[in-house]
Amino acid sequence: MTTVALVAAKDAAQRIAPTVTALAGLAGIDEVWVVDDGSVDETAAVAAGAGARVVRLDSNVGKGGALAAGVAATPHATRYLLADADLADTATGLRALLDDDASALVIGVLPSAGRRGGFGFVKRFAAAGIRRACGLVTDAPLSGQRVVDAALLRSLTLAPRFGVEVGMTIDAARSGVTVTERPVDVDHAHTGRSWRGFVHRARQGRDIAAALLPRVTSPAQRVGAVAVAAVLVFAALTGLSSATAAPQGVPLGRAQRVVLFAYDNMSLRDLSRADLPALQSLRKSGSTGALNVRTSDRRSLARRRGSDAPSAFDAYASLGASARVRSVPALGRGVANGDGARVIGMIAARRLSRNDRAANPPGALGDALHAAGKRTAVIGPQSLASPSPALAALADHRGGVDVVTADVHTAMRADVVLEDPQSGDLAATDAKLAEVVAARPPHTTLIVFAPTPPGTKWELTPVVINGAGVGRGTIASPSTRRASLGVLTDLAPTTLTLLGVKPPISMTGAALRSTGHRFDRARLERLEVDGAVRARFFESAAVAYTVIGIVFYLGFIAALFARVRGRARRALRTGVCVAAAFPLAMLVTAAGQHWLHRGGESPATLVAVTAGLGLAASRLRRLNPVYWLGAWSVGIILADVAVTGPIHTATLLGYSIQTTGRFYGLPNASFSVFAAGLLLVAAGVAGDGATAARSTGGVGVLAIGTAFLAAPWLGNDVGGTLAMVPVVLACAWVFSGRAITRRVAAIGAALVVAAVAGLVAAEAVFGSGTHLGRVATRGVEDNGSFTTTLLHRFNANFGQLVDQWYGFVAIALVATALFALLVQRRWLTYLPAGSPLRAAIIGILAVSLLGFLANDSGPVVIVLCFVVLAPALALVALEPPVTSTPRALPRK
Repeated sequence: MTTVALVAAKDAAQRIAPTVTALAGLAGIDEVWVVDDGSVDETAAVAAGAGARVVRLDSNVGKGGALAAGVAATPHATRYLLADADLADTATGLRALLDDDASALVIGVLPSAGRRGGFGFVKRFAAAGIRRACGLVTDAPLSGQRVVDAALLRSLTLAPRFGVEVGMTIDAARSGVTVTERPVDVDHAHTGRSWRGFVHRARQGRDIAAALLPRVTSPAQRVGAVAVAAVLVFAALTGLSSATAAPQGVPLGRAQRVVLFAYDNMSLRDLSRADLPALQSLRKSGSTGALNVRTSDRRSLARRRGSDAPSAFDAYASLGASARVRSVPALGRGVANGDGARVIGMIAARRLSRNDRAANPPGALGDALHAAGKRTAVIGPQSLASPSPALAALADHRGGVDVVTADVHTAMRADVVLEDPQSGDLAATDAKLAEVVAARPPHTTLIVFAPTPPGTKWELTPVVINGAGVGRGTIASPSTRRASLGVLTDLAPTTLTLLGVKPPISMTGAALRSTGHRFDRARLERLEVDGAVRARFFESAAVAYTVIGIVFYLGFIAALFARVRGRARRALRTGVCVAAAFPLAMLVTAAGQHWLHRGGESPATLVAVTAGLGLAASRLRRLNPVYWLGAWSVGIILADVAVTGPIHTATLLGYSIQTTGRFYGLPNASFSVFAAGLLLVAAGVAGDGATAARSTGGVGVLAIGTAFLAAPWLGNDVGGTLAMVPVVLACAWVFSGRAITRRVAAIGAALVVAAVAGLVAAEAVFGSGTHLGRVATRGVEDNGSFTTTLLHRFNANFGQLVDQWYGFVAIALVATALFALLVQRRWLTYLPAGSPLRAAIIGILAVSLLGFLANDSGPVVIVLCFVVLAPALALVALEPPVTSTPRALPRK
């Protein structure tokens, strides 16, 4: 019989030597082994000097993992004496445990600690858990002084960290062996009732609860508990979203006539001007708001000819299309056609929009009005020789406008009237508005708006709606779900709805509504400031991160080739943690910029926050730093989206309120960070051992995240959901301990296809207005353009990837990932088959590819997925896992 004394030690250099000496002097002890659990002091050297064999672990894994490493290093042992490292000379009192040869597990009962210990809450909790799990009544459930049969110990799955004693006792009793307790005259270092002691016992209680959970609950109970928790979390997010959502308002009343009147180059600040009496009068009895007037992301022909200012040609073409399009200069010219006109260039403009794959071509509003028997009129110049961009708004697909006249009263005979005085003088324009107000017949609704902002930068412009059924207050728009904010493309559906005409499903805008809430101009201006900071600061920060990231990761690869050790390796680890902290730092800095109104625009702030978060994460030993950073990123994104996304308006991961096409939910950049972080967090919850309880928790994390993505009132990310669903199903299957076979993969693919078909069917039946539904519906209606659209999107995404700056960082990140795992040949060693972390990493790779295919800005998805993934792989390459073979130091 070989009896091995096994000691798990962490930073125990002051007491380990007398402990080893006392254990070695016990009759019946053949060897003393000390497992150095990632100590930062001289524990290993002191223990070896005292005569122990030492197993060194590169990182702290906790008591359970350290004992497992010690058992793996001593396959020759037939019996173990487990002892704490802080017993010192009193370890000689453990001889009483060695005298019991009849019991497979003998637990030492230490003398009462009195006031040197805590209040006994954790001890009573552990004892109650053991009694419930196996019926055994114990006096010392937490005692680490034990003698256990080696065969029994090897057959057990040791619970992690401080849960090892409770788990060992329950598992041994359930196996049918004899478990006894004996008093021992030993003592150890007590933490007492100090702050340090309470923190220690809190951690101990947490680990004991984790050990008890799979031992006192059934799989059905765990699944039920996770399901209830997931429902509660989702309900809380939904409640938060409902409580903070902007007022939906009420539909505008029906009108017999709609008049659209435009102020050129007007900003929100002009709403307070006293020299605009006609506008102020309309505001007093109508609804005021703001419009996002951004048109196509591609530069129009007019703007390419020397001007960076927003183009009125693009604005009116987009208004008539109810989609963001770009125009051609000829679209502003017309030729007489009776009382009306035929707009030149409509065919060319529609062809351009088809080439750009716009959601709708110019002329859609005119077509819908003419199909409903409505007449259109433009109050324009006496001569059609002068370009009038406003003609493009009401022209149909042939370019036809029913009436073009300079006489206001003549124009008012039409059902829809548009006037743009084309005057840079707002006071003169206001005088024209007064003429329109005086001439408008009863049951006429007047929409006053500004199609373009002043200057060369995009900003929000005013809109005022006045008429029968329009209450005093502010507007609401289903397109933005933000108080007082609509989009230029809302004006076409609003006009049609006012006249009782159903807007075509292809229109991207939605009919504006009216709410009695006050128009808050200051809040909108603050959102504009957030957007300006985003454009000026965070985009330049991203470029800087790209350059620094490429240099760092290339240096990281070189350092691994050189096999650096010691401080250099620790410095690499810190650098990786800082790189991993960048997405979270952008969110935190944006939150400060938005809520505190200071500091967020400073590059030094972002650098400091990134460094601080990275350094804090690098000090984590019990948790992978990337898990921690990912958990915080996921949590902030969840909370922010649930409260209408104030942080997202001020960060590169979000959207700028004056230029974006998305105003709520999860944009592609945030989706990438969210999805990658969610998968890593789920893997961390599932744990490397993939125990049943933790696996269920990991699946619950994935379920909550996927539900958040799919919910229209939360993430509202159809493309992201489609990319995540197959990955989540595969990861959940692996977390449960099952292998993915061909049959399982086929069933999963069928479920994904069914989900897509369901979304398309919902679009066809209910007209839900999702981007996927519109593309699919148009694909059917346009006789096969769906396939062409997908091919165009793939080509555009691939072109962005090879042309844009973020393509270079993607290459550097991919190179790091490949080197870290494939070149180093550590993929199978560090990420064995069935490992939750391996499933998460493969899942992130799959999400990046699926997201690339499913989204318009696919390259951004790839890059930001790798921004999260590369540090995770780098840490895997730097830190060997607990399951690796320990290094044993020879006894001196």
